[in-house]
Amino acid sequence: MKKEFFFKLLDAYQRYHHSAITTKRFKYEQIISVINSLTTNQRFCIEKVGYSFEERNIFLVQWGQGDVKIMLWSQMHGDESTATRAILDVWNFLIADDDFNEIRSDLFKKTTLIFIPVLNPDGASLFKRRTAQGIDMNRDAVRLQTPEARILKEVIDRFSPDFGFNLHDQSLYYSAGESPFPASISFLAPAYNYAREINTQRENAMAIISYINNLLQKIIPGHVGRYDDTFNPRAFGDNIQKWGTSTILIESGGYPGDGEKEYLRKLNFALLLASFDAIAHDAYRISTNRPYDSIPFNVKDRFFDLLIRNAVIKIAGKEFKVDIGINREEVNYHDCNDFYYRSIVQDMGDLALHHGYEELDVNGMKVKAGKSYPYRLETQEELRNADFNNILKNGYTSVVVDDAVLTKPFCDFPVNFVHHRKVKTADLNIKPEGPADFIVMEELEVKHTIVNGFVVNFSKEGYGVKNGLVYRY
Repeated sequence: MKKEFFFKLLDAYQRYHHSAITTKRFKYEQIISVINSLTTNQRFCIEKVGYSFEERNIFLVQWGQGDVKIMLWSQMHGDESTATRAILDVWNFLIADDDFNEIRSDLFKKTTLIFIPVLNPDGASLFKRRTAQGIDMNRDAVRLQTPEARILKEVIDRFSPDFGFNLHDQSLYYSAGESPFPASISFLAPAYNYAREINTQRENAMAIISYINNLLQKIIPGHVGRYDDTFNPRAFGDNIQKWGTSTILIESGGYPGDGEKEYLRKLNFALLLASFDAIAHDAYRISTNRPYDSIPFNVKDRFFDLLIRNAVIKIAGKEFKVDIGINREEVNYHDCNDFYYRSIVQDMGDLALHHGYEELDVNGMKVKAGKSYPYRLETQEELRNADFNNILKNGYTSVVVDDAVLTKPFCDFPVNFVHHRKVKTADLNIKPEGPADFIVMEELEVKHTIVNGFVVNFSKEGYGVKNGLVYRY
C-alpha cells in the first residue's frame, strides 16, 4: 500500500476510535472487557499468558496468519497508556467491514500481529510506573525478577517475532532537538551492544522509523525526536534487539492542547497500521529523504507547563528580572482515576531557551508570592458561600481554614487552604521547588493571579484552577 494509507487512516479515524476510554487514566477491567469482546471474532486468538505480581491476568491477543510476525507490548510502565488506547483503536480497525477490507485481508495473510496491551496491570491499576514489587520492569530483562518480565521474555522466545514495537509515554518536557516544539513522538532503534553496531535487525528498525518519520513530518513537523542509543544491558529494548527482533521504541510525549493525549493516540493508531502495511510489502526499505540520523535528539527539560516571562521579583529588598517555569505534577490519591495536581516552581532565571505549553509574558510587572486571606473560614458552608471573585482579584491565593475542612491534601476550590495556626508563615518567597502561587502587579493593581500553577480565568467555571492544595507549614 502506498503512503497515502497513513493519511486515509487519519481521515477515517473516528470510525475506529474506542470512545469508551478517552482519558489517560482508566481501569484495567475496562481493557479486559474489550479483550473479552474480541472472543466472538474468529480472526482473534485470546490467550492468558500469566499473572502479575498481584495476580492480575495478563493477556495476549493474536490476529493474522502471515509468516511475518509483529509483536507489540504496551504499558510496561503502568502510567504510560497512550499506545494502549491506540491498540484498542487498531483492533476496531481490524474487525471493521468497510473500504479498507482489501488491506485487512492482505495484512491477515501476510502478517501475524501479537499484542500484549497491558504488560504491567498492577502499575496500571494505580497509574504508577513501577510494578507492585517497586521494580522498573524495563530494567529487568536480565535478572527477570518480576513475573511481568518473565512473561515478556517467554512470549518473545515462543514467537521469535521479526519486528517488535516497544510502546511507551515519555516526559512532556522534552523538546525535539533545539526546536521550539515539544517532542510529541520519539523513536529509538536500540543498540544491541556497547559498540552500537548496526546489523540487519537494527538496520530494519532504523528503516521503519525513517519511514514513519517521513509521514509524521507532514502532520507534526518539528515535533519528532530521537533517543540517545547508548546501550543499556538491563533494558528490554536493547536485549530484544540483541535476541534477533527488529525493535522499534515509540514514545508519546506532549502536544499543545492535548492533555489527555487523544491526538497522540490517533497518531499512534495511524503510524502502527502504516508500519504493519509497510512491513508486509517491504515498503520501509525504500530510501527516504528523512533518514534515521536526521531525527534530532530529545533535549531534556526544555518545556514547562506554564512559563512566566519577564517578571520582576524582590528578594531581600532587591528587585531583579527572572523568568519562572512552573510544572504541574499529577499526584495519585487513591486508585488510577483519583489524583490531584501539585505545582511547583521548577526553575527560574534566564529561561530564554525554554518554552511553555502555556506562556504568560508579564513584561516587567512585579510578581509576588500570593497572600493568605486574613479571615478564617471554619465550615464547608462558609467556603461554598465565599466570594472568590473578591478574594482572588485582591491577590489572595490561600484562605485560612479550620481543622474541620483539612481532610485531604488538596481542596476542590480555586484557592489553597492554610491551617489557621500557621497563617503567619503562609506567605512565602518565590523560589525553585517552592509553591506556584503568585500575584502579578502593575502599580497597585492585581493583573493576574496564579493558584497552584494555574492562571486564574475569571470567565471559566472553577476559574480554570484544577484544584488547590492544603498547606501545613
